[in-house]
Amino acid sequence: MLRRVHWVLFLALSLSCFPAAAEGFKLSQVEVQKILNTQAIQALDPATPETPAKQPASKFQRMSRETRNLGIMSLGIMAIIYVLPEEASNWDRSEMTPDKLGDRWIRHNRRGPVWDKDDWPLNFVGHPYFGAAYYVMARNQGLTGMESFGYSALMSTFLWEMGVEAFAETPSIQDLLVTPIIGSIVGEGFYIWEQRILDNDGLLWGSPALGSSALFLLNPAGSVSKGINRLLGEEENGFIKEANSQLVVQQARVDHSGEATQPGWAGVRLQFKF
Repeated sequence: MLRRVHWVLFLALSLSCFPAAAEGFKLSQVEVQKILNTQAIQALDPATPETPAKQPASKFQRMSRETRNLGIMSLGIMAIIYVLPEEASNWDRSEMTPDKLGDRWIRHNRRGPVWDKDDWPLNFVGHPYFGAAYYVMARNQGLTGMESFGYSALMSTFLWEMGVEAFAETPSIQDLLVTPIIGSIVGEGFYIWEQRILDNDGLLWGSPALGSSALFLLNPAGSVSKGINRLLGEEENGFIKEANSQLVVQQARVDHSGEATQPGWAGVRLQFKF
């Protein structure tokens, strides 16, 4: 700080001794004085530090955020499948009531995995496409091919097959194998095509509309994830400017006889600033 003060004083003496220097820069005496005052205040006032440059997020931070967004997307996909006709989803909605979901999830995971009887387009087209979506999302965050394959296997197994979908049905042997293996092979092709379109300024056959549509189909999870980040205020011009979460635990209240008058509970408090 002292060195900075010395430079400010040196500049002040130079301009006062050589007024022609100020005229050479076409600065008036008032403008020179404003510059000197501003520099002197910044040099002497420790309460106005320079704002440090924002550090880019690490690979772990980026993947943690993407995994959170995949969890949100998985719940949305489950809601969409739930409202489909039971002939299409093979889900018994009469058994998927809030009071039965926990027991169903435990029972299905203990029973499985099993060889399912779903139609082949669902097993060998739909599931590989979702496996490719996991893979391409990871590749876009800097993971290698093998790392992205491992991420696809983890997400398809624990987030979806033994996670969200286990509320509705028993985990499937075909899905556990086909989703990450075939999905990663297809996903590498998707990633190469995606990069070629991006290198071509987002154009496909000279059309920006075709380019945008292809980019979404090649990386659907990444595209939706960017929208979630903007919604949560983690991108520029986000809808939510600030979001905070806090774990809240409320102990049970008991009277003098030891009987509980209010049950204990635990939850998450969310705060948003728009």
